[in-house]
Amino acid sequence: QVNRRDTTAALGGLLIGGLLTVESLRLDLGGLARPGPGFMPLALGVGLLALSAVYLASALAHRMIPGPEWTAARWRGPLLAVAAVTAYGVALVPAGFAPATAVFVLFWLSVIERRPPLTALVYAVLATVGLYLVFAWGLRLRLPPGPLFG
Repeated sequence: QVNRRDTTAALGGLLIGGLLTVESLRLDLGGLARPGPGFMPLALGVGLLALSAVYLASALAHRMIPGPEWTAARWRGPLLAVAAVTAYGVALVPAGFAPATAVFVLFWLSVIERRPPLTALVYAVLATVGLYLVFAWGLRLRLPPGPLFG
């Protein structure tokens, strides 16, 4: 019997990796010496595609190992995480790096991780500023400015 759970997870990884790869091609890739904002998402998308393909091959080659079934409550976190990452990827260019990142981290911490609102807000601001400093100043990458900073 085919392992449906692993097969479904691998197909989901292929779908997300494909979307990430396609969407990253809309950004400037730059080159190896000076990568653009689309370079790392492209590398991550291709990596996810490769790992998901290996996972799918493994799932199709091995029999299912019995284990606990996933209830609807156990799907909440993974589904919200996929939705959040997808929304962040879609919103990054039109909204800009800072607003999209701040909203993404705030959502992740408050809804998925269930942190207190003030804690989530402080960490969202600190993460956004920290990531901006790393990517824009440290690595000198051009980040999508969005309407607020464009």
